[in-house]
Amino acid sequence: MATSENIEIVEEIYKNTINSSSMNMDSNSAHTYSPILSMPSSIPSISIPSSKPPLGSTKKAKLMDVFEKLRSRIAITTDMRISNQNKGYMSITAHFLSDSWVLQSRILRFVYVPTPHTIDVLAQEWMTTLTQWNIETKLSTITLDNCSSNDAVAVVLDPRYKMKVVKYYFLKIYGDNGIFEIDQVKKTCYDLLHEYQCKASKQKSHAFYSSSLTSSIQTSSVPTSQQEDLSKLVAFLSYSSTSMHLKSELDHYLDEPVLPWTQLFDVLYWWKTNGIKYPTLQMIAKDFLVILISIVVPESAFSTSGRVVTSHRSRLHPDTLEALMCSQNWLKNEVNDR
Repeated sequence: MATSENIEIVEEIYKNTINSSSMNMDSNSAHTYSPILSMPSSIPSISIPSSKPPLGSTKKAKLMDVFEKLRSRIAITTDMRISNQNKGYMSITAHFLSDSWVLQSRILRFVYVPTPHTIDVLAQEWMTTLTQWNIETKLSTITLDNCSSNDAVAVVLDPRYKMKVVKYYFLKIYGDNGIFEIDQVKKTCYDLLHEYQCKASKQKSHAFYSSSLTSSIQTSSVPTSQQEDLSKLVAFLSYSSTSMHLKSELDHYLDEPVLPWTQLFDVLYWWKTNGIKYPTLQMIAKDFLVILISIVVPESAFSTSGRVVTSHRSRLHPDTLEALMCSQNWLKNEVNDR
């Protein structure tokens, strides 16, 4: 059933398409019907603003609200392709896991990038996208053309592989430097554990400090300064004991035997159900496992664009094409989520 929001999007796309077709018309295409060109000369011409009206603003606002409330991090994939009109387009897609551990992917930009495609030009588009969506501080990784240095971390977090697969392939790939590269992967895992542990401890300390301070003020005549010192001491003791526990969490995970290999294994479900045993690693897995699952999405985005940028639609303005790509992706996912 068509909704008012969907109708609004279709109307905006239609307006943009007419605008783009009119602006791009040349002398060889004068036979093409145009409402403006067909008007009697006595009627004043109508000026359509060249700037693109906000497409699907309601949909975008909803998606931005999802990102704002998201407790996990977001993985970004980007890919460059040349369309059949010899124009360079870059897709920028966000991937994340919902609270129920369901993979979500949303196209944020499908942007025309004029030549030359230098690193400075591409980096500017990345930063523009991240700041527009207000997610620059919520990233886990950025994968460029299906290549990411964090893939090894994601592999370690698969209980079928852990460090064993890393050791097997790194010794083959790096030869004499294999041991060093393996140690670097392991160090990265421990660094991530420490980072996530500090984040969790700060949140717990803040909550404990706020609740204990309020309780102390209401029930005790102890001076406020002493209450604060006591709360900080308790938080420090809690952090220290938690730190000791979490530091051994990765060791415990790696020391356990790998699970029997099976192609039908659902790694997301395994981590969803093992959060009590590995609470911090579960948070890391939620942010990093999305990398391995999402690297095929940029290709699917360009497969869709191949149906849009045809010879019959060669006059589509790049902004209109981006609007079509994004709105199609958002509406499709909205239907699938119901």
